[in-house]
Amino acid sequence: MTIDLPTAVENLRSLPYREDDFSSRAWGHKLHSLCSYPSKIKPAIAHILVREFTSPGDRVLDPFSGIGTIPLEACLQGREGLGGDLNPLAWWGTLAKTKFPPREQVDIVLDEIRNLVADIDVDKTLEEFPIEDEIAEFFERKTRSEILVTRNYLLTEIPISGEIRKSALCLVGTCCAHILHGNRPYALSRRSHNVIPIPPKGEFEYKPLMKSLEEKINRTYRNPPTPEYTIGNAWQGSAFQIELDEQVDCIITSPPFYGTTDFLRQNRVRLWFCGWAYDRQKEEKSDGDFLEFRKTMDDYSIILKEFATKLKPKGVCVMHMGVVKKRDMAVSVVGLLDQEVWNVVDIVYEDVRDLESHGRTDRGATHTHQFLVIEKS
Repeated sequence: MTIDLPTAVENLRSLPYREDDFSSRAWGHKLHSLCSYPSKIKPAIAHILVREFTSPGDRVLDPFSGIGTIPLEACLQGREGLGGDLNPLAWWGTLAKTKFPPREQVDIVLDEIRNLVADIDVDKTLEEFPIEDEIAEFFERKTRSEILVTRNYLLTEIPISGEIRKSALCLVGTCCAHILHGNRPYALSRRSHNVIPIPPKGEFEYKPLMKSLEEKINRTYRNPPTPEYTIGNAWQGSAFQIELDEQVDCIITSPPFYGTTDFLRQNRVRLWFCGWAYDRQKEEKSDGDFLEFRKTMDDYSIILKEFATKLKPKGVCVMHMGVVKKRDMAVSVVGLLDQEVWNVVDIVYEDVRDLESHGRTDRGATHTHQFLVIEKS
């Protein structure tokens, strides 16, 4: 089915995700809540973008997938959702959502973890797996030792496992990442925040990993994907070099907003659990491909060229961005487009000064969100 672009843009301009049930914080499939993740796009927005700009059976790519919101919405609507991202937490979460594993495979992983943490030697484990002092402060010693052996198990097994087992491992790992810190009963940490790991408070109290993990897994499998769900795929990689052999029908993505979010700092504990120790996070900040640390938007010219190679002729790219302070990201990207490759369809703006910030102090810099819609020649 061919997309009527003018109609799709006009439908988007009405901001339908702000209306009726879409406006509820709880809207969307429960898989969207697999793991907390700062600054993620709202599921309702992802749903509308997939609905309006793609057709069932399309291959839909998000090269800045984050925790997998857009690829999951594509899969739920009968598209092949594809997602890539630099960081391992995003990869685990997106793979778990786009290749949702059979429960029996997840139960095998749970049994293996259960055996690892049973009768654990706390002193020996803490000596074998030293960690950053800041992370150690989040957890009681036995809880920390259970987290450490589980982390080591996942980081060992994921790279060497086949497709189905890998998705099960990534789902369990993503659930572990979710329960690491927060102020809810399931959180393994001392009292902190569910999204951003603010310095913990309160007494050190043993909280068994398996109890919280099994409860999280059980909640997840009470709401399996819809019958329309289509298997997708995910990988860990940069938008500067997208790991796809076959072109896609549509790119829908929400790249990092210019200069507004210290993603690494806000995810430091969960990133550590997924294999990026503080030294690695520091390297990524100083010499990685994270766009939020770039001083200009010039590198988007490279990304746009990469998008063009992965998108079919007449394919559409929709980018969810923002006006940050005085910089209009969409206008900046338009200025970098190769006019022989891309046609600008429209820019849709949304005033977001009424949205909640989840405790972030940088949100005030972004007062307007926008959708840049471009079409490949």
